Amino acid sequence: MSQKFNSKLIINFKTYLFKTFNYEDEALNINMPIGDFYSFIVLSFIANLDALVHAAFYSKDIRPISLGWLFMHKRDPDKWEYDTVTSKYKLTNKNGNPFTCTSRSFIHFILTDLYFYSSEKTKQVRKKTKPKEMPKGHYGLRNEINWRTDDEDGQLYSFLDRKSERDSKRNWISLEEFYWLLGMEESLEDEPDKALVSFQKSFVRYIKNEDINELGGLPPTAEGMTWFIYAFFQSIYEHTDKLNKQTKKQHCVICDEYYGLWESMTAKYEKMISEHVNNPRVEWPDYLKKQATHIERMA
Repeated sequence: MSQKFNSKLIINFKTYLFKTFNYEDEALNINMPIGDFYSFIVLSFIANLDALVHAAFYSKDIRPISLGWLFMHKRDPDKWEYDTVTSKYKLTNKNGNPFTCTSRSFIHFILTDLYFYSSEKTKQVRKKTKPKEMPKGHYGLRNEINWRTDDEDGQLYSFLDRKSERDSKRNWISLEEFYWLLGMEESLEDEPDKALVSFQKSFVRYIKNEDINELGGLPPTAEGMTWFIYAFFQSIYEHTDKLNKQTKKQHCVICDEYYGLWESMTAKYEKMISEHVNNPRVEWPDYLKKQATHIERMA
């Protein structure tokens, strides 16, 4: 990201994506604007992290979905359809907001993960016991989880409700709050975890400066990297939410190229995984799979 822009950078990057992940996109060419090129680099970094998280931490039990696409503020697949003839989207349900909410999708994923691995979660590691079956829906799911969260003040459910709201100022889930939800961090009223706060600040600098060198000490855990993917798309959602409130309109920024990048990267890791995974893997529940799949793929 710190190199001076030139056409050779684009050619080298395009060659790397093709040789490493068999990925091609005509939009990635020497005539593209510099801003689009650097956005492509950032998205490829997030997509690769997305694929790696699932490959490293979930692939033993579950078939992959794109966490980034799940968390992204985008067209709600329950309200839109894609016309393959006209190559256009059609809003089929005009009730409520036509777009998804990043933190709400994140919470649905957290609830599902905690439910599925509820017999495995400890403060630091996952025990190797048999996980549960996937839930059919997310409604009432929080009542079925064996929470390890310090909730002496009874704030857990109100926290989940508040963070599911569409107001981006209220629904940001910090890294500390995420670790608290998982029972990996003590009460939110305690002394802040300096390591988590430091990483979160470095993430903010990375988003502002688009310099990968700003990222200091990404927590090498499924939790830390999953939060990073969420936070990236939540920052985009927050910017869009502010703009929508100013213009009194409803828009969202959809990174279409992200899904193709994730597919190609996941395909590579899946080939490696299939050689070592012998047990049948389950699917994430439909309410997550639908949100994590590009609408065009479902047409």
